[in-house]
Amino acid sequence: MKRILFALICSLAIMNTQGASRDADWKAVTEAAEKGLPRTAVERLQPIIDQCLAEKAWAEAVKAIALRLTYEGQVEGNKPEEKITRMADEISKAPPEIVPILTAVQAHWYWQYFQQNRWRFMRRTATAEAPGNDFTTWDL
Repeated sequence: MKRILFALICSLAIMNTQGASRDADWKAVTEAAEKGLPRTAVERLQPIIDQCLAEKAWAEAVKAIALRLTYEGQVEGNKPEEKITRMADEISKAPPEIVPILTAVQAHWYWQYFQQNRWRFMRRTATAEAPGNDFTTWDL
């Protein structure tokens, strides 16, 4: 799970060629994460996101958004469903250039959620009503 997310983030970082001016900012984010300070990492990521979106550094913006949502999830209790719903909010306000990759990241997070909670889904019975937007209550 973490390996796939790490590989995705690394590949996005490699594709980006304009990130040299933000190396110090990324280093501060990494240091905060290594010290176990996810809230500080979130605070340091927001200026990076704003700058990347302004400069149209899409790959780096996606990386920063995904990391910010991951760290926000850690602060809020490490619930994967929170991360997924926050990504939906980000997708709704994201520039069209990054919507497809954000959607792919969200799909990966859905898959991880399903794999971790497969036993719950398997035990549920079908409902008579159409499923709502709350994916945590869906059945198979």
